[in-house]
Amino acid sequence: MDTLLNNAVQSIQIGIEDYQSTDPRRVLSAVRNLTAGLLLLCKEQLRVLSPANSDDVLLKKSMKPRRSDDGSVVFVGDGPKTVDVEEIISRLISLGLTQVDWKRLRKLVEERNRIEHHHAQASPAEIRGFLNDTFLVIRNVITEHLGHDPAALLGGPTWQALLKHNEVYERELSDCRHAQTQVAWPERYRELDFLENLRCPKCRSALVKPTQSSPSLDAIPPFRCSACSIESPFIELMELAVAEALWFESYVDAKEGGPGAIAQCPQCGAQTYLLDDDACLSCGETRSYRQCAVCSNEVGIDEQDLGGLCGWCANREDKDD
Repeated sequence: MDTLLNNAVQSIQIGIEDYQSTDPRRVLSAVRNLTAGLLLLCKEQLRVLSPANSDDVLLKKSMKPRRSDDGSVVFVGDGPKTVDVEEIISRLISLGLTQVDWKRLRKLVEERNRIEHHHAQASPAEIRGFLNDTFLVIRNVITEHLGHDPAALLGGPTWQALLKHNEVYERELSDCRHAQTQVAWPERYRELDFLENLRCPKCRSALVKPTQSSPSLDAIPPFRCSACSIESPFIELMELAVAEALWFESYVDAKEGGPGAIAQCPQCGAQTYLLDDDACLSCGETRSYRQCAVCSNEVGIDEQDLGGLCGWCANREDKDD
């Protein structure tokens, strides 16, 4: 077995052992090992697709031209550095390998990075969710792209563990997703991948569904979590889903000194006011006041309770009084 593929298999095997351990400290190790194993499988695919005598050109971050024996120009790998995540995805897509759920792969790497670099304290249920996502993508890369038998490649115990956890989780997730489709979601929810980010506010599991049929958003019931059995008001799931869907935009904007992407709605009080849309995703309300009645400057979302004045003019009137 090639060294790269062998490393991928070993990372996956160790990741499954971590996942099955009763030691809670090994859960994060499972995330790191399984995500690393998946990325190594993708790199193995690039190595396999690289032309012979090209020094694994598709795998290398840099490449350089060289003349072949017949005088034609070919590209070969240059240096020891290999491609990063986005380069892996870009190259595989350009080669026509479209069966992998790239969005899911990005999400897995993002979760791994948040755990490692932001010290996120994800709950066991939340970790279980994206680890099961890893199982699905691992299976697809092995069978659809590399053409291996997963039981033979990974070994019986590892493959059976993948099947066991994935089968149970996916069946339950499928039921939850079906129940969610019975709600008449506005189109904006779908544009934001809102449903993909629905999570239990208590344990962060994706296994949530309405407690009863709800044909319209106006009468939406509480949601029950299949992982922890806790019922939560829908507004709590919505706030969490909006924050998750727009966390990157909020981070970038705040880093540049902006207000972020989300604010508290002055009408319903939910943390679901989308600043780019200038409207609340929960109640649909927009700003009552847009320009200051005194100076005509913009009245921000956090100044709506000042009676049509901006913060500066409201403060000046208070001083005059």
